[in-house]
Amino acid sequence: MKDLEENDLVMFQKRHFGKIFLTSAILQPTLIASLWGDAFNGLYVAGALALMFTFQSTMCVNSLAHMWGEK
Repeated sequence: MKDLEENDLVMFQKRHFGKIFLTSAILQPTLIASLWGDAFNGLYVAGALALMFTFQSTMCVNSLAHMWGEK
């Protein structure tokens, strides 16, 4: 842990995780889609579905590791 605590980039990400998450998962897709007048679908499709896909793929890797991984 000591080497990670000395890394400025890692500590920046740790300090500002909430802001980074909200910007990349909600605000950015909404603003990009609002350029062509569809902010709600940008929030729903790009934000919610991408977030759900990320969660599902993470849990899939976890399940596969438990099913086929070494003990």
